[in-house]
Amino acid sequence: MSDQAQADSHSDSLCSSQVRGGRHLLVLSSAGKPIFSLQHGDETSVADLAALVAAIVSFVQRGGDEIRHVRAGATSLAFLVRGPLYLVASSSCGDTVPYLSRQLAALHAQLLSVLTSKVEEVFARNAGFDLRSLLGGTDRALQRMLRGATSSPSLLLQAPPAMRAPPALRGELTRRLRRNRPGPLLFAVL
Repeated sequence: MSDQAQADSHSDSLCSSQVRGGRHLLVLSSAGKPIFSLQHGDETSVADLAALVAAIVSFVQRGGDEIRHVRAGATSLAFLVRGPLYLVASSSCGDTVPYLSRQLAALHAQLLSVLTSKVEEVFARNAGFDLRSLLGGTDRALQRMLRGATSSPSLLLQAPPAMRAPPALRGELTRRLRRNRPGPLLFAVL
């Protein structure tokens, strides 16, 4: 096996298991406080990285622009800025920027479902507020959702997830669809 093939194989195995050097997601406040981290362990261990990301986003915003993504060699970084929340995804697995952006959007939606949209009001009053206390034990649920997104093609394809159904139910649905199908329709995807 060539050195490049071995490197690619090694990179694929790292990315598929999401450890060291694969995918990383970080949520932080505009004040640079880490809120959630996938792959970096405890959020406090990424405080320096969070401060750096906040500084970069702030610098770009002061210039009147918005940072969306950065490519550095084989690593892609995607940014999602939603008010006082900054979300960053990093991948050296060959993930596309749109895919990373969809992961960030899903993570943001999940965070808002846990925290409600009042989170922006909290940050407006106190930019240094530590949001981790409000997340409670939801870290595991967020991690499960993100890990599931990498194994399910629905996020990548922007499609609804497939639903499992017993054979009898699938057969009944097929019969009903065939019976009620308009004449010229060849097929349809539900």
